[in-house]
Amino acid sequence: MIQILPSMLKQKGCFIVIMLLRNAAKTQQLKKLDSCQFNILRLRGYPMPNYNKAIFMGRVVRDLDFRITPSGQLKANTAIAINHDWIDQPAGEKRSTVCFVDIEATGRNAKVLNECFEIGSSIHVEGYLRYWKWKKGNGDIRSKHDLMVESLHVS
Repeated sequence: MIQILPSMLKQKGCFIVIMLLRNAAKTQQLKKLDSCQFNILRLRGYPMPNYNKAIFMGRVVRDLDFRITPSGQLKANTAIAINHDWIDQPAGEKRSTVCFVDIEATGRNAKVLNECFEIGSSIHVEGYLRYWKWKKGNGDIRSKHDLMVESLHVS
């Protein structure tokens, strides 16, 4: 039987618990913890894993808005289109959807985006998602996600 020590949890967080449980379940050495027991571990201050990373490949679909802020920081905003194609199984029909994602780059990434990409360029971006929420003049609450670019490549 595998024993999970509190010292192990403090060092690696709950991720190690999940991995131990998965490995133990495969070998039938440890009975599963129910969700109440797992939540008790979380409530005791053991961190839950968080990971905010997105990787997109698509095409630039909007003119770049390149500017230098009053503090001297380079910023660039644009949008990319990401296609998803599949075949509908019952009918055998080809289907597709398009997802438009706003992206923002700063510093050197903004400079590269400005110099190397234009509408229609194929692009590979990596970064993290941000959530924006605001109130319009008429009182409506609006929100959206965008991607803060950490690296980009010509794809």
